[in-house]
Amino acid sequence: MAATTQDHPPAGADPAAVAYVRCVTELSACSVGRNTDRLPPPQLRRRPRGVAFPAAVTAALDDLKELFSEGSAPMAVYARYKARRERAEHEGRLHDAVSLRLSVVGRIRDLALESVAARRGLEEARYFVRRTLRLLRRDAAEGGRDDGGADAEAASGRVVSLVELLCHFQGREAALVAALEAVDAAEAAELSEKAALEDIPEVPRATEEEDQLMLEAAGRFSHDVDVLVKFT
Repeated sequence: MAATTQDHPPAGADPAAVAYVRCVTELSACSVGRNTDRLPPPQLRRRPRGVAFPAAVTAALDDLKELFSEGSAPMAVYARYKARRERAEHEGRLHDAVSLRLSVVGRIRDLALESVAARRGLEEARYFVRRTLRLLRRDAAEGGRDDGGADAEAASGRVVSLVELLCHFQGREAALVAALEAVDAAEAAELSEKAALEDIPEVPRATEEEDQLMLEAAGRFSHDVDVLVKFT
């Protein structure tokens, strides 16, 4: 329920009381939805002395303090809710990490089977490239033979094809390295999420009584804040 506001505090209201209540409502509004487990704001525990509050405002402040005091029933229910939420978040990230790892395992298996042949082919390609370049330099130094032009053209074509083969094998190795790095990252994330889950208690599903208690607490909180906002 949205809180209604008024243009000015009630006539005769203690300015110190108005300033205090305004501070409490602003801090409460900032806290809700982000750090609810850290409520109430410190101001609720350090109410100024010698300041007069209307009875309704005093009741609202007392109720807020009770709602969010350590050990209260709503806070106990919220602590269990928070544990469920944190476990669900970590379990979701764990599922994503496992899925990522499994998605590349098959690719790594295929690349691993080809890696030995790929490296051997890579070395052979490098050898033939170097050998062909030596032959070209030798022919150039000897001034070429009658069929030197044809030999040079054939040799150039061979160099081009071997360079393409070299790039192909290098790309295959790069793909294998990238896949292995992806698995390493997924495994690290998987271990991290498993460790995080060990630190979070596994809480049973919320009961109807807990749901009802949280609903009532939310209603009380909304009513109390509405009273405070109207006062300011």
